[in-house]
Amino acid sequence: MFGCNTKETNNPPIQKAGEESDPLANTIYFGEMSYFPETDEFYTSAYFYPDLEEAQKESLTSVLDSTVYSDQDRKRRRVPLPVALKNFMLEGLDSVFIYDTHHKFISKVALVRVEYFKNKIESKFIAVYKGDKLASDPAEQYYCSSKPPEELLISGFSYRTINNESLNEFLLYKLNAKKNLRWQIKNIEVLPYKSTYSVITSSEESFITELNGNQFTILKNMNGKYRIEDILPIPFEVNEKPLLLASLYIPGIEPRSTSLAVFTDIGEYRILSYNRLNIKNPNNHPKGLMQN
Repeated sequence: MFGCNTKETNNPPIQKAGEESDPLANTIYFGEMSYFPETDEFYTSAYFYPDLEEAQKESLTSVLDSTVYSDQDRKRRRVPLPVALKNFMLEGLDSVFIYDTHHKFISKVALVRVEYFKNKIESKFIAVYKGDKLASDPAEQYYCSSKPPEELLISGFSYRTINNESLNEFLLYKLNAKKNLRWQIKNIEVLPYKSTYSVITSSEESFITELNGNQFTILKNMNGKYRIEDILPIPFEVNEKPLLLASLYIPGIEPRSTSLAVFTDIGEYRILSYNRLNIKNPNNHPKGLMQN
């Protein structure tokens, strides 16, 4: 059932224009976007400021001021705007551009609120945007950008998934992968690079690799806390490689998160903690914005 809604203001004044000391001033946000069919709204993750302590984060659930939507599967509660502005990295996110996974532009949407979202799998804070009712299947995936960086746009960009068992065997051979592990592999051919980017994952480690002709390269190896389940190449380029939206998870834990990955001048993809790309210097991110 629907709960009560308080009066809200579109486009809250969250942009800190001209504050060059602000580490977010020169960043662009890229992130996964999902759709709420019950209210015709989109949402993406809301990120706390890096210097916020855990006790401060946990205390926010006690100041939620209204229920936006509630049913037996999920509940959405509103964070008061002054609290949201103080605690979440909302700079530049007063409006965002939404695309589907085929990179077709869907809509430009305005921020209406920050919510605490809880379902049977997870609970998290989200930034919610008002959109038009979708004519297509609302279960389709989307992503968003706070600003389309035209200078990074890849001309002639496209991709397709490749199912090829021989290719999978070749990749495992090149990695000298342990035969006793169960490996999950997804191969994506990206044009105009004519390269195949692969995600190769087991319970012990994950790889992102590139195969271009006979040239095989490991672009990322993750063997710590997180694993990579999937990647989505998007049509923007840094250091001659496409930006990636990577689906990450912790083995044995259900919720997935989506993070932006950028290819840096040290020769590997780096995961950006808050999905913020430093547009002036993609190889150099402020302290706290680079995960690994």
